Amino acid sequence: VFQLNGFSPLALGRADEPGPSSPMAYGCADEPGLSWDKQACVDELQSRGVAWLPFEEDAMADLAQIFRNMPDIEELFEETADGTFYGCEVPSPRGSARFILNKSAISENMRWLWAHDDETLALFDELARKANLLSVLGDVDGRVGDLMLYAASFIIVKGTKLEDKETLRHADMGHRRIPRGSSFTCLASLADLPGSVGGLQFWPWESPLYIEPVTSLSRNAPAHLHKYRPGKFVAFDGKLKHRTEPFEYEHLLGDAGSGPSACCDAYEASGHLRVLVSLAFASSEAPLSRYNHKMLRKQTCHEEALIRQSPKREVDIDSELDTSDSDAECKKGAVGRGRG
Repeated sequence: VFQLNGFSPLALGRADEPGPSSPMAYGCADEPGLSWDKQACVDELQSRGVAWLPFEEDAMADLAQIFRNMPDIEELFEETADGTFYGCEVPSPRGSARFILNKSAISENMRWLWAHDDETLALFDELARKANLLSVLGDVDGRVGDLMLYAASFIIVKGTKLEDKETLRHADMGHRRIPRGSSFTCLASLADLPGSVGGLQFWPWESPLYIEPVTSLSRNAPAHLHKYRPGKFVAFDGKLKHRTEPFEYEHLLGDAGSGPSACCDAYEASGHLRVLVSLAFASSEAPLSRYNHKMLRKQTCHEEALIRQSPKREVDIDSELDTSDSDAECKKGAVGRGRG
């Protein structure tokens, strides 16, 4: 365990064995039956701001094992119920992985476990490499060799229900000086999830939501929906509006030990946990890196959560933190927005 400048550490957990794997294909985020090649996926990100990218499930094995090594989840939620930040250290294939835990400002059911140091973030780098994420994302705006992984986390939703008021529409990198195509969030689930468990609601570029000036039509634009599946990252532009889908879990009946019923059984056995891996990519260009860093710090809220500095960064004397293209509702703070 390690101590966070006066914050209490959490104990180590126990490990289990990793599970099976299977490959998937590129495709449209809200039509997963539609698949295509890498270039079409890049086109989808350019034209709509969102798509899904495949990876072999074995690529997630190390991070899945690390999460299984976490302290008791009930303890994690109880100890941070008052908004206190905690650090925890768990066994990993490369020694120890260290995380900073923080909660949502508007939901008791959500927590983030942010990578604390570069050794831990390197484990997420490895997943990004195996999934070939930088190659695809870099082609969206001619940024191959420019994009870098700034931060990463596990996002945990615990419980059988997430109400509408607990999750707010927002853009992860909503600063007006950050252009489209220069930052991306990639999210993937650690396990199969029942169909009734919350996915990702998103508003693609063609949505009336982005019409200016704002009208009642744009404000009430309907969301599209992506349901998380193992072996598939949903990748979306940092400027894309999205939120966690509100939900109420229902157990689907079926043959015991197979299909939807087995998925529900596993979800219930986990303590009703929806766990995502979240990767935050952005440009390393000096003029952009300071805005990327500050927008991500608003999400982590604690300086002990690692956000990498770009090797090209400039000294930041007086950059604006204005997020004029974000919803007004986001003024409550990024940590409470129900990201993912």
